[in-house]
Amino acid sequence: MNNLNSLLIEGIVGSNPVITTSKKGTPICIFTLISKCTFQEMDTPQEDTIEMTVEAWARVAEICDKYCMKGDSVKIIGRLKQNATDSKATVIAHSIEFRPIVRI
Repeated sequence: MNNLNSLLIEGIVGSNPVITTSKKGTPICIFTLISKCTFQEMDTPQEDTIEMTVEAWARVAEICDKYCMKGDSVKIIGRLKQNATDSKATVIAHSIEFRPIVRI
């Protein structure tokens, strides 16, 4: 049986991206994503906010470093990676779509 690890999430960039490189010299761009979900529970509106770390690698990291900044609205397609040291999950971004924000 094949396991599926695929993720599509939209949210706001919560921290300015930090660019670094792997031991092999591959660019890595790391930032925080904040995503809110609203739902009804017993006729009462509820909001669930999650904050997660996103890693973009190679060309996606270079694009992210150039165009992404705190407050931007983005859609990310990727996968989840479990961190061995702290048991938190990180999103590995395969694709990032920058969405326009209308500021008033």
